[in-house]
Amino acid sequence: ANYCMMSLHLLKRIGQPLVFHSSIYRGMHTTPVVKEVIGTAPLPDSKSMMPSNTHWKLERYVAASLLPMYPLAFVYDTPLMGFLVVSSVTLHSYWGMEAVIKDYTMARVYGPKVQPIVIWLWRLICAFGFAGLLKFEFSDVGVISAIKNLVFVIVSC
Repeated sequence: ANYCMMSLHLLKRIGQPLVFHSSIYRGMHTTPVVKEVIGTAPLPDSKSMMPSNTHWKLERYVAASLLPMYPLAFVYDTPLMGFLVVSSVTLHSYWGMEAVIKDYTMARVYGPKVQPIVIWLWRLICAFGFAGLLKFEFSDVGVISAIKNLVFVIVSC
């Protein structure tokens, strides 16, 4: 038993910055356990409308649906397909940039007010962008037809 206490004391002296739990060696001085760990990802937002795993799956479904949607939109250039493309692209870019904003505007670095302001600014930009794309889709040539015309101009040069 004395040998165990000496080896634990030696471990404590060698690994001074390490945190040991008090149940490992009884009666000896222990370093307090730090509750906050610096450098970890921020905690998920508990005020969201859907569970995070459902949201993650929905993001992946939208991203995966974009791959076959573009060729289908070139073949079937209808208003419904244009609306699906505009909606999916807007949602995909919104979710992607929102994740970047949440990752890089952490409250512990920039303060608690910066992240909500930047997120609401991004929401405003996306809302105006979506409205502009819908207006272009339904009152002008449309997104798909504009891309077709652009490809035709580039190929014919």
